[in-house]
Amino acid sequence: MVARSWPSKIRIIAIALLMAFAVIPAPLQVVDAMPPLQIAATQPVLLLTLNIALPPEGMCCMHQGQWGTELAWSSDGRWILVGHRHLISVWDTRTASLKYTLWHPESNSLTSIYTVAWNHDNTRLLVAHINGVTLWDMTTGRRIFSHYGEDATNAAWNHDETQILLMWGTYPTLPTAQVLDAETGAFLNIQPDSYLPLVENLNYYSPVLLGSEWSPMGRRYLEWFEVGVYGYGFRVVDADAATILYEHTANPDGVSITGIRWDGMGRYVLSWGWGAGITFWDAETGETAFTLLVEQDNYRPPLFTADDSRMLTKAGDLFQVWIMPQPEVCWLYSQQDIHLRGGPGPTYPIVSIFPARQVVAAGDQVIGEDGHAWWQARDDDPQYSNLWMRGDVIETAGDCADF
Repeated sequence: MVARSWPSKIRIIAIALLMAFAVIPAPLQVVDAMPPLQIAATQPVLLLTLNIALPPEGMCCMHQGQWGTELAWSSDGRWILVGHRHLISVWDTRTASLKYTLWHPESNSLTSIYTVAWNHDNTRLLVAHINGVTLWDMTTGRRIFSHYGEDATNAAWNHDETQILLMWGTYPTLPTAQVLDAETGAFLNIQPDSYLPLVENLNYYSPVLLGSEWSPMGRRYLEWFEVGVYGYGFRVVDADAATILYEHTANPDGVSITGIRWDGMGRYVLSWGWGAGITFWDAETGETAFTLLVEQDNYRPPLFTADDSRMLTKAGDLFQVWIMPQPEVCWLYSQQDIHLRGGPGPTYPIVSIFPARQVVAAGDQVIGEDGHAWWQARDDDPQYSNLWMRGDVIETAGDCADF
């Protein structure tokens, strides 16, 4: 037997102690091993990050809304559209992957996309672009029809989505409007005057529209104006009284503003610029509510889902989806697909699946027969309101203190 020196014995003892007390990572389990995560209501919560590697020619010219951006988002927050040269890539936020590439084979030139318009259930996508207009089936990624010719600068559905209003032509020529059958793409001999209010950017080249935006609630509007060479200021105006409620010419830290917009529900005015993050101003008072320290392209606005539950930001190749705080709303979400049961306990049957990165408002929480907390969605969400999900596989964000 060889005698060991004291340094060797000390090393052996140290290794033994490390092995005894080391934390060995548990194997990753999909459903049952995720601890609950609760986040306060004061800040948006990061839900998803996508790093979209762009082709060498980069993004191209999607003029969505009055601001000009290469991004569009479906109203339910599932599909992110990124405009490239000659094509649009469609990304699925549930799987964090590329779903479709929408390509215009007849177009060999720069495809500048002016507007996109989803139908009510996000199954069809209307794209007005520099070469014409195309209607896409978003369940298959196939074209339904296209019309090629001069610029189609705007496109909008009518109230029951049976007809489509197009505006052709760009400045300095006077635009003309035509109505299409939404199923066949045939041109209809209809006077489009009654449809004109449905076109979001009908007066796209008007200085008034380029410098103002209605609140989603309709009682106020936002005006922006130049400050210095590259910056903007903004004011919020009461539309009924025609009075200025408040005005700002810089972000709270003094950094120049390069972009301004409302949030999805008119609760905040957002401003950003030159690495200052995104400042959320209280729409009622004009005071700073909070600042989200995240990069945002200087002249590209964040986008919102129809229910204002999520926000999409973009900085270069980095796309991020955030859960937005709302007063007295507790959000439920998960980073993975989980089971939905018919009652608050494991003995109830599995009825459906709650998809990864879906976000719903909580309606109830009870302690189930297994001793775990079980969550139910709010009654105004019929898809999930009668179903239950176990609390230790659900993450919460927002105002959850009362549950």
